Amino acid sequence: MSSYKKYKILKILADLKRENSLRPIRYDELEFSLSAEEINDRLKYPMRDISVICDDFYTLGFIQLTSYDGQPDIVRYYITENGEQAHFDRLYLNKLWYKDNRFLIPLTVSIIAIIFPVAVSIFDTSKLERIEKLEKELDSLRVELKLNSVKNRNESVK
Repeated sequence: MSSYKKYKILKILADLKRENSLRPIRYDELEFSLSAEEINDRLKYPMRDISVICDDFYTLGFIQLTSYDGQPDIVRYYITENGEQAHFDRLYLNKLWYKDNRFLIPLTVSIIAIIFPVAVSIFDTSKLERIEKLEKELDSLRVELKLNSVKNRNESVK
């Protein structure tokens, strides 16, 4: 499951608790809870993803389950202190692939390992082309020198 999805679900539950805790009402976890359908309405994630993530959160102790007396079949989720701490620590945002050093370091090394030989080969190719050009120029200068030396001999013989 996506770490970003997990973060967003924790964020919604934490924000709901924070908003409702500012109002002068008696503490009731139902006031701080959302059903999977309500989470789906806010985030538009598939219900299966929401269910799996909430089951994981329940196992980790980040959320608790509750339900209305008249609707025992509708499970509602509210955030616990551990869940709030995970949200404020940005636990799941820090697990995103582009922030994970276990992923970034090998990726960076691999990219360098690919780019370095290519750069060296391009550099070597340009050097070889330059050497070939200089050799051709040297050959033409040798031919010109021989011609000049032959001319000089011919003129000195006359």
